[in-house]
Amino acid sequence: MILSKCCHDADIVHWLVGRRCRKVASFGSLEFFRPERAPAGAPARCTDGCPVGDSCPYNALRYSGDLRAPWLGMVFDRAHDATPDEIVAWLRTSPWGRCVYRCDNDAVDRQVLALEFAGGVTGTFTMTAFENGRHLEIYGTRGVLKGGETYRHHFGAHLVLLPHEGPVVRYTVQAEDGGYELHGGGDAGLVNALYDEMTKPADAPLAAGIASTVHSHVIAFAAEEARVSGRVVDVEEFQKCSIAGA
Repeated sequence: MILSKCCHDADIVHWLVGRRCRKVASFGSLEFFRPERAPAGAPARCTDGCPVGDSCPYNALRYSGDLRAPWLGMVFDRAHDATPDEIVAWLRTSPWGRCVYRCDNDAVDRQVLALEFAGGVTGTFTMTAFENGRHLEIYGTRGVLKGGETYRHHFGAHLVLLPHEGPVVRYTVQAEDGGYELHGGGDAGLVNALYDEMTKPADAPLAAGIASTVHSHVIAFAAEEARVSGRVVDVEEFQKCSIAGA
């Protein structure tokens, strides 16, 4: 899960710290989205008359209503012109119409990481299916920086700086948004960054080298090893053993 959905978050943490990760511990499992936790009488598909459909936050029929934008466009190519009845008909056979508790999913629904970096910097990371958006908190000796959807809703700003002394400072990030389908401007940012790298002088260093990206991926793999084994994983030793066994 960390590699699949959070490798970019691992990239950000690694970039912010600016040092290699030394050790990682991790815990998590598929705890909630299991057949035995399904509401009584819930069918295999949301389209088959679920008795709790009106109150279930995971009801797939919401794709024909309040979840039509922005989520449906990511999985249904006619999301913008199909009628509600056509969307429901599609859900009757689509994987997206299945009951969330009765899928064959084996991925964790929450996972936590504890990270130690070179020089003693520590970090924690939580991946959970039960949060709306991402947020980041950085604790320093002179203040705290918080950012993300949670703080945008509460403070009206993307980033909030809370100095240990002095007034609170709020920052709003202006970027090409592109909506959810374009990752909030992330897709355009990647293309522009690639263009900048490709048009640099030949001897100019990369803004983000391949080694840094590889290390972020190694952190994700090491976290999964820690989760499965229940032990603290030495990241450097894990990478050496992985290369030797390849």
